[in-house]
Amino acid sequence: MVIIASGGYQDNKEWLEKYCKGGRFISAFIPSKQTGDGIKMAWEVGAAPEGMGILQAYVLVIGEDMTTQLQHAGMQPYLWINQHGERFCDEGIRWDFPMAANALTRQTGATGFCLFDENTKTYLKEQGIDYGEILVPTTKLTEIDSEIERGVKEGKAFQGHSLKELAEKINVDFKKLQATVDEYNACCDKHCDFVFAKDRSYLQPVRTPKFYAIKIGVSALISEGGIKINYKTEVLDKEDKVVPGLYAVGCSAGGPIGETYPLDTTGGSLSFAVNSGRMAGESVLNYLGK
Repeated sequence: MVIIASGGYQDNKEWLEKYCKGGRFISAFIPSKQTGDGIKMAWEVGAAPEGMGILQAYVLVIGEDMTTQLQHAGMQPYLWINQHGERFCDEGIRWDFPMAANALTRQTGATGFCLFDENTKTYLKEQGIDYGEILVPTTKLTEIDSEIERGVKEGKAFQGHSLKELAEKINVDFKKLQATVDEYNACCDKHCDFVFAKDRSYLQPVRTPKFYAIKIGVSALISEGGIKINYKTEVLDKEDKVVPGLYAVGCSAGGPIGETYPLDTTGGSLSFAVNSGRMAGESVLNYLGK
């Protein structure tokens, strides 16, 4: 009798490339050696796979600590562009972080940029952020100037005295970027996002030099897919027959999340891990006749 509770595979680059949108461009939020070994062992004894490719993913500044002001400047729901200089989503989905990650993983290299101008930088310093995780909304980014300087040195942030200069530094087509910014500024002027219908409170025009871009990417907190189970946490084979004495729980089990991680409530994965562990324990006792 075995209960597999070894976690997921978010540190397994080969599996990320094989099963997930964004593939090798996705980084692990906290490196934890979660390479799917328990999942693989279950497959080798006949378990069916289920839900592979589902991640609890997050948009952030890759390689940056979550507490820094550079991180929070890059996480704001302002103008996001991909590597082609084009806008690709309602940036307000930043609040529903799996949806924001889904949007970014569909872009080339699963990377993009958060763009803003000098006026917005002043807004961040004097009025504070609109979106926050470790830092709460309205927290003032009083150190943003030095943080951007550090980001430039580390290749995480870029600045230009003109939009053309910025386009050259982030290696995107200037004409496409200019068209994107012009369209976005028109939305700001009309107080209505007629392209993606973003909440107007996040419409910050990109008009006043200097111009800034912070590179954003996708990070996986955990993976959600793996071993197919039934409601008793018993492992199932490819014909939906129970593999006797084998159980899977938490992130090793696949299926309960569906197609994307939901934010209907907080702690969805944690609660499933705890409850599936309890269910497995009860199933094992029943299997042993106790």
